[in-house]
Amino acid sequence: MLPIDFLLDCSDTTLGDAQLAAMNRAANARKHIRNLIDELVEAEADVRHVAWLREHREDLRELGRTQALQKTLDFRVSPSVERPSALGVAHRAFADAD
Repeated sequence: MLPIDFLLDCSDTTLGDAQLAAMNRAANARKHIRNLIDELVEAEADVRHVAWLREHREDLRELGRTQALQKTLDFRVSPSVERPSALGVAHRAFADAD
């Protein structure tokens, strides 16, 4: 902030310029804060995604193995035979996420 003695003695144009400069600093600060908040939100989302993956990694691996087995069985088992379902594993993995 400029010294009060200067502001009291300066012209209206100079005061207007000082006001515009202060408004510009405030706008830049708001933009910087918005960028920081966006960065924080992205980082928090990454933290939560990784934590969820750590918690459900084995279920997801099992789901992948079950799906691979299902593809293998699709070639070997006749359509009339009931095939194992990967839905039970998937349901368990996503139910635990709540």
